[in-house]
Amino acid sequence: MGLSAYGYSSSTASLISNLSGVLLEPKSVIQALLAPEPFSGCGHYAPKVEKTTAHYVRYCEECAKHGYHCPLHEAPWLALCPFHEIALTQQMLPTGAGAISHQRVATLRDIMKPRCASWPGCRKAAQSSFSVESMASLQAWLANVQVAASGLANHEIWRSRYIHDSASESAPHAIDKLRALSPMQNTITHLVETHGDTWRFAKRRLPHEFTVALDRLAAKGLTFASVFEYFKDMATKSARPPSFVTRRVQAQRKLALRHGECRCEWAYISGGWTSFWRRVHPDDWPRMGSHCPYAVAINTLAQGWGNPSEALSLRAQSNEHERLLQWSRIMLDAGIARLVRHPTPTHDLYEPMSPDPAYFEWNSELPMTAVLNELAEEELDITYESFCRWIDAIERGAHPGSTDASQSALCLVKTADGTDLSRWHLVGDSSTGHSRSHI
Repeated sequence: MGLSAYGYSSSTASLISNLSGVLLEPKSVIQALLAPEPFSGCGHYAPKVEKTTAHYVRYCEECAKHGYHCPLHEAPWLALCPFHEIALTQQMLPTGAGAISHQRVATLRDIMKPRCASWPGCRKAAQSSFSVESMASLQAWLANVQVAASGLANHEIWRSRYIHDSASESAPHAIDKLRALSPMQNTITHLVETHGDTWRFAKRRLPHEFTVALDRLAAKGLTFASVFEYFKDMATKSARPPSFVTRRVQAQRKLALRHGECRCEWAYISGGWTSFWRRVHPDDWPRMGSHCPYAVAINTLAQGWGNPSEALSLRAQSNEHERLLQWSRIMLDAGIARLVRHPTPTHDLYEPMSPDPAYFEWNSELPMTAVLNELAEEELDITYESFCRWIDAIERGAHPGSTDASQSALCLVKTADGTDLSRWHLVGDSSTGHSRSHI
């Protein structure tokens, strides 16, 4: 009946025993019903559960003939019944008052009654009526991918920024990625909904010194994400900027060269409490307060990799100035930043109106600097590739706000054994000629 989807996240011995006595079912059956959902504990790697799935029942016509309903049928990523390898039927719940759980029970009753004469008892089926091999293979894959994905999710300390929120990825996209973690047997690939993308997942161990540096940051109350963002923000203020800054400028120039004279048909308008895309005539550019897709991409690269004030308004620049100053004080105390020059006697580093962030710079003598620069380059490459794919989709007629959310990504996974740099690479993601991977 899919009880595990409606609040039973764990099952205690007493609960199983009580339900077994009430329902007159073996404890093994009750325990299976109350087992955790597939992909539980996998964090953002788990397929997204659509809210609309609670308003319909998915069932197999052949299973229903025997009075049987498998909770796995309710999974939105399942395409075919694992027992009969036929498409699942979707029955909407009736509209009206009543709890959804009650409506689901009533709907299942209405489904079973005309199909199974012995219902609510299950008609004994011939062994040939149910093929258990595919279900066994699917369950084995689910168990393997659960271990792999939860291990990543539980030890991940950082992941690269996305153009789109990763939560917007659909279940088929997530399944494609999970298949890179744990390969699925060819005999069952047709049972699940996929987007058809091929992903490669690879990882490499970072130097031990980097893990030691991470532990020191944690001891000072600093996260890796905050230190990495500060490193990128301060890059252009250094006398010798790290190489990722040059790489960012090259990416911006390539986008500008591809853009040429603006003939874009979409404008991104941001102001007040809302922001949105609006279709415009190509002859209407330039437009005050609007940005075309190319400008959005170029400005995002500037803001994320070394020049956050490049595309900001005066007010936003003031806020960015204050933010960077506050973080510079924190990083100075932690030994992450150092003073370029000392303030005048009339200024105090910790006064509200103290000198600007130009008094500070990244401490380039830190052992982790080289790894941070490498990460910044790879993250920049991924984002540039994603923007190229995004612009390609727009030029093919897609709405700028509804394009594919899948894109390659980097993540740091820290365990007791060390720190790994992992990369999700979308095979065929070759929109750029300057992309390269260290993994």
